[in-house]
Amino acid sequence: MTQSRQAQQKSLQDLRRSLKFEDVGQVESRVQELEAMIEQGQCANLREEKALMQEIKQLNATKAVIVQYQSQKAGQSDDSETKVTPRHRAARARARARPAACGRGRRRPALVPRGAGSVLLFLVPPRFRV
Repeated sequence: MTQSRQAQQKSLQDLRRSLKFEDVGQVESRVQELEAMIEQGQCANLREEKALMQEIKQLNATKAVIVQYQSQKAGQSDDSETKVTPRHRAARARARARPAACGRGRRRPALVPRGAGSVLLFLVPPRFRV
């Protein structure tokens, strides 16, 4: 399981390194800038205009990769929240190793009247519950 997690992290890092932009909005703003340059005639010749058109095409293809990266990143962070830490694992092992109090189930807190209005809280084994 740890090897698969490491592989996922590595692929996510590689994907992130290949991206120039972090958000689809950034890509769209850059595309708008390039389209404005073409419309305003800021290209000196046809070769520059073709290069800008090619860059717009690449940026539009990048949008899908960014969405994929964001979904993988979200899936990975959700997975890490449910991860069981070694501390929790040890606590579970200790709880299983402890013998049951009366051999029949867990103890539950019970309220027992004690004197004038005061109440004592203690654990009552299942067979002594009223």
